[in-house]
Amino acid sequence: MELSQTLIDKVIKEMESRTQPEIYWDYNVSIDTSSIVKALDKEEPLFYLSDDICERNMDYIYELEIEFIQECLESISDEIEEELDCDFIDYNKLANELRDDLLDYVLVEFDTKGLFRGTENLRITMYANTDCMNSFWFESQGGFSYDSYLGDCIDVLQLNPASVKKLLVEKGYKVYGAWPNKPRRNPYVNLNDFWIELENICCPAVNLTLLYQMGQYELLKDGLKGKIILSEGHRVGFYSSWQGGGSPFDMKLIRPMTIDLDKPWGKTKYDHFGMKVDEENNDYSIKSCYGVYDSFFSN
Repeated sequence: MELSQTLIDKVIKEMESRTQPEIYWDYNVSIDTSSIVKALDKEEPLFYLSDDICERNMDYIYELEIEFIQECLESISDEIEEELDCDFIDYNKLANELRDDLLDYVLVEFDTKGLFRGTENLRITMYANTDCMNSFWFESQGGFSYDSYLGDCIDVLQLNPASVKKLLVEKGYKVYGAWPNKPRRNPYVNLNDFWIELENICCPAVNLTLLYQMGQYELLKDGLKGKIILSEGHRVGFYSSWQGGGSPFDMKLIRPMTIDLDKPWGKTKYDHFGMKVDEENNDYSIKSCYGVYDSFFSN
């Protein structure tokens, strides 16, 4: 069946006046973490994953397009039936016949926020030119120095080096080298909590680690880059994804902390933060090693 250009124009006008169709995602549907991690390796994670999901839902999208066109055709059914001189018209069939001509005027909304509504657990790791730390027992054998990864942790957490030295000496441990007094610093964590984390490091190759939780949509949109603002209450500790262990993570931020994933926090390019989804893939995850709920990563 063919319609005159006059009726085609009326259908197009109707299509342009209506809200475009939208994919409905069942709330039982969720995107698994492995798919999120795979997408984060791409240049545009949100586009990559959305495009991949669209490819696998082409039949559903086609149905929505036909349904939309059919509804617009039926809105001028009297005029169509008069022009075609027919009392009964299969509007679904007519919509299929006209789809290619009208496709420029229908755009199925993907509803990315509705699909990527879950959250992901993240580890933000502090790297430094001084490498990392070993277990507390091992570190304490030769004494503690500010000119080390421990000193980098003290600086990042805005603790007073002189106060940390005093605490270590009071606990009976050796210290050496200079520990400058910086009383005007505004710490991100409680000094006693820092001591408990330090004393309970149980394995080698640990880095200062902050736990964070982010929505899938925000994570895919921004990727593993940019500025992250951790509010008061987020957990901080020491962790080794290579060894699968660390400290208790009972230390929490006592004020908000902004981390720039794109810029070094220190003087060298090695002094930077890295963010990673807490997934057990090629290394150990905190969730599996500590046996914790997702709420452990939130504030």
